[in-house]
Amino acid sequence: MAAAKIKTKQLAMLSISAALQTGLLALCLVLPTIKISMLFASSLFNGLMCAAGYKKRHVFMSFIVVSVLSLILIPNYIIPAAYIALFGSYGIIHIFSAGKRPLIKQLIRYAYLAVGTAALFLLFKSLFLASPAFGAPYVYFAPPVIIAGYFVFQILYDKLLKEFFRNSYLRSLLSE
Repeated sequence: MAAAKIKTKQLAMLSISAALQTGLLALCLVLPTIKISMLFASSLFNGLMCAAGYKKRHVFMSFIVVSVLSLILIPNYIIPAAYIALFGSYGIIHIFSAGKRPLIKQLIRYAYLAVGTAALFLLFKSLFLASPAFGAPYVYFAPPVIIAGYFVFQILYDKLLKEFFRNSYLRSLLSE
């Protein structure tokens, strides 16, 4: 089986996307009040690349590059962990579930949320076992807040992807 060749423009766009995502994740350190916004913006790049017709394996390799670079360059491991577990690969999951029926699509997306949230919880609990934050009663309100936030995240993600590809100039930048 012959390996699929990647075009020069696609390689350049994936590289630029990886650099911008890494820059946005590093910006979380400088501007800590907009961490979630920067994580959301960095996750949009993978969704845009998948929606533009790039092969999912190429976008996944870009996700791996950004994950490794963020682990190396960002000293605060909470940001890379949140990117890797929840935000980074959401674009690939989003496009993967796009052609499915609405119920199946939501099941795939919420299963992704459950696995990512559980991974983050177990990671943070193992790292910060003695932290009083896990003993506080407000931790029990986190799941409903996470689900509501994820619902808003999905709506914004869908709207931004549709708006991006509605604009013919922006669409022509990514696609051939």
